[in-house]
Amino acid sequence: MERPRPVPPVVRAPAVVAPLEPPPAPPDLGELRPYLAAHAAPAPDPFAPRRRPRRFATALLAVGLVALSGVGAYVWFAGDDARLAAGATIPGTFVLSSQPPGAQVTVDGVPAGVTPLALPLPPGPHEVVATAVNGRSERLNAEVTPGESAARHLVLEPLPAALPAPGTTPVPSSTSTPAGATSPGQVAAPAPPAPSFVTFSLPFDVQIYENGTFLGSNSGERLRVRPGAHTFTLVNEQLGFRTDETVVVGPGRSTRRVIEQRSAPLSVNALPWAEVFISGRSFGETPLANISLPIGTYRVTLRHPTLGEREVPVTVRLGAPNRVAVDLRR
Repeated sequence: MERPRPVPPVVRAPAVVAPLEPPPAPPDLGELRPYLAAHAAPAPDPFAPRRRPRRFATALLAVGLVALSGVGAYVWFAGDDARLAAGATIPGTFVLSSQPPGAQVTVDGVPAGVTPLALPLPPGPHEVVATAVNGRSERLNAEVTPGESAARHLVLEPLPAALPAPGTTPVPSSTSTPAGATSPGQVAAPAPPAPSFVTFSLPFDVQIYENGTFLGSNSGERLRVRPGAHTFTLVNEQLGFRTDETVVVGPGRSTRRVIEQRSAPLSVNALPWAEVFISGRSFGETPLANISLPIGTYRVTLRHPTLGEREVPVTVRLGAPNRVAVDLRR
């Protein structure tokens, strides 16, 4: 067996390495160095917190606010329209009284009953005409507000005859001097002062006092008083009415004072139920609460289709609960 021959080593020639060229020298900036140093960007702060971009979140929030504001505006205006529509259908109450009572009333040309009465009317202006038994008529415009009540009092008594001017005397029809009279050459004695009177107009009776002294009532004749300022106290215990009125009465004059009408609430209930009529006007079905009526005496009519009709007297007074409760089954 032959032995392997040794392989001679391969001898390689050394590689020739080119010398490295030196890097180019930086350009000489010269006069630009101060300018570049002044306008160089500041070095970032390694300790400053990193800010994350929020463009998407900001845009999303803006879109949400716009959508919410639109929905809120729609709800607001829709609710406002609903409130206006509901308010336009709520009737108001117009209360009318007169002196003397019992005047025929028409509303917008339609008969509405006799005074005193309380009229539930639709909102808006209405023409009201009241005609007394003596023929005197008054016309007024009633402005009705939804859910509210308004009261008016009319004086429909005949107009008093004109009184002679103070200090004047009638002129005789003839030139002859009657017995006991002064001749043309004599001075006539001064005429006595004409009397002064005061009257109060209310739809009910009141007792009249001055400084605690009873003077009379408004249902009697005129009160004769001295000229000047007077403070009268008007009282009706049954109706809970009391007021002080200051009146200035001129010499030889008749002064009339119209007292403002006052109202009080009335509640009506019936078993099992009934339709309520007051002064010929329907107020709806029971139970009814806070019917505004001028103080005074009324007759409340309760009607049921099978139990019939019941009439109940009631006095509406100030400062006390005014209620009517009737069991129509009895």
